[in-house]
Amino acid sequence: RLVSRLIGRHNLMILQFYPFVLRYLNSHDKEKIGEIFAMIIESCHDLVPPEDIKPIIEKIINNYVTDYCSAQHITIGLNATREILTRMPLALDAAQIEYMCDFKQNKNKSVRAAAKSLVNFFRDVCPQLLPKKYVGRFTEPAT
Repeated sequence: RLVSRLIGRHNLMILQFYPFVLRYLNSHDKEKIGEIFAMIIESCHDLVPPEDIKPIIEKIINNYVTDYCSAQHITIGLNATREILTRMPLALDAAQIEYMCDFKQNKNKSVRAAAKSLVNFFRDVCPQLLPKKYVGRFTEPAT
């Protein structure tokens, strides 16, 4: 926790930290995974290359944002991904964004809310990455 806090607060470039944390993303323990996501979110900043964060986001999507997981894990995964993307918006590609935005039609209310907040974030930051059906009527296209 201390290392992640130092990386985030002082914009340090310790790129070995991200593969180290990657191996702890297998746990589905509710208490530990919240702490791990908090460490990852806190250690992201503008100077970290998106190539180092992409494996972490892919692991979150593969392990937590799937139809096979519980609604609580999907919600946590969507919210963690959104928080990472607020610090590094270009860490996802269009196919992953579309997959995550499709959770807007989920049965669970918390999953829908997390997916809607992700869509609204992309409407504000980079609407060209969103699929056409999620862009919205009043979103200005980027020129």
